[in-house]
Amino acid sequence: LFRSSASSSNSGSCKGSESSPTLRRTIKYNSCGDNHGIKPPNPEQYLTPLQQKEVAIRHLKTKLKESVSRLQERETEIEDLKSQLSRMREDWIEEECHRVEAQLALKEARKEIKQLKQFIETMKDRSEE
Repeated sequence: LFRSSASSSNSGSCKGSESSPTLRRTIKYNSCGDNHGIKPPNPEQYLTPLQQKEVAIRHLKTKLKESVSRLQERETEIEDLKSQLSRMREDWIEEECHRVEAQLALKEARKEIKQLKQFIETMKDRSEE
């Protein structure tokens, strides 16, 4: 019963104008060429297992080279930052030394001013006597 309905539907669908079977074949061909939205397989899938492994090794070597390059760039950046930090430390130490020296000089100057004021007071007192 199923075959008869299928054949009757096929026979029924083939009836019509003479160009419809050709048109139908063209539509079928176009839709098969589209693979119904499925992408064609990767050419690597047609490689032998050894060839696939060689391709994988090439990809890994490329990734390794990129990683090594990135690592070298980062190591260079780290070295640059270390030298910059070292210079900053040296500058900070030098500035700190200047600050301490300035504080000591200020303390000495205040002490000297105090001594001079005392000397002036002493001289005033003697001149009054």
